[in-house]
Amino acid sequence: MMQSQNLSSNWKALQATLQGENSSGKPSRPEKRFQQKHEPAKRDNHSGEPPRQEQGLKKRKALPSPTTRNRRPAVRASDTPDDASDLASFAAEHDISVPQQTIASSFASADRPNAGLTPGISIGKFVALDCEMVGIGGTGADESSVLARVSVVDWHGRQVYDSFVKPRERVTDWRTSISGVGAWHMSTARTLEEVQASIAGLLDGRILVGHGIRHDLQVLLLSHPRSDIRDTSRHPPFRKLAGGKTPGLKKLARSYLGWEIQTGTHSSIEDARATMMVFRQCKEAFEAEHSKKFPTSTRQPASEDGTGSRKQKKKKKQQQRKGKR
Repeated sequence: MMQSQNLSSNWKALQATLQGENSSGKPSRPEKRFQQKHEPAKRDNHSGEPPRQEQGLKKRKALPSPTTRNRRPAVRASDTPDDASDLASFAAEHDISVPQQTIASSFASADRPNAGLTPGISIGKFVALDCEMVGIGGTGADESSVLARVSVVDWHGRQVYDSFVKPRERVTDWRTSISGVGAWHMSTARTLEEVQASIAGLLDGRILVGHGIRHDLQVLLLSHPRSDIRDTSRHPPFRKLAGGKTPGLKKLARSYLGWEIQTGTHSSIEDARATMMVFRQCKEAFEAEHSKKFPTSTRQPASEDGTGSRKQKKKKKQQQRKGKR
């Protein structure tokens, strides 16, 4: 009986001691041990230096999230080329897909009808030309065609020249639904003589690309060396695609470029550009066929943009000057 009373009094004393420690805000010993084990003691730092990292604790490097780990650098709008001719190469460089129709639309947005000669443009060895014509004289078989608009683009498809042309004769059929030319365009159109002089200067010493180019030269009243002409309407593989007939430019543009042209009124800038791009797709085959017709041609092989031939000329002049000294 005496032992049970002692145990009871001792138990009450222990409880009172524990309650006193808790009320004073001091943690019990098990809690203190837990904190010492898992929470390193903080040291006061009055020196102004950054706190030192506790020994044994290593800071982990932040790992990239799965969504950003393999992400390519963002392409900013300011990085995209202003010139539509560079859009395809820009897309390839950044591994992005740009439909051919988008490239064609980018070109069209930069077109400037009736702007004449584009200032400050560097023209290479190749140019493409296309004309729009209107009808004069009688009707049907008696109707003749005269020039009403002419456009020239370079190797890259950039507009080099565009102008409406005033016909000398009275126009009986403007063919506006096809040509896109109307009487209202004539108020700012240039004379045939003025246009002839500009076009002759652009064609001089260059390779002319066209589709049915013979008709364009006829209405311009100009000629060009046959060895310097590449006609997409006469290329044998293209004629084979048309079943032996003269292939339409619209069909060639759809088959080789994926472009839809001539869906409404025609644009001589658009047609000249499509002609150049179709030619570029098959340039090697063109040149192989051309060498069969003109094997004795002594001209230097032209580079794509003409810069190669110019460098050769410059080098030749420098050599001649050294020889004179």
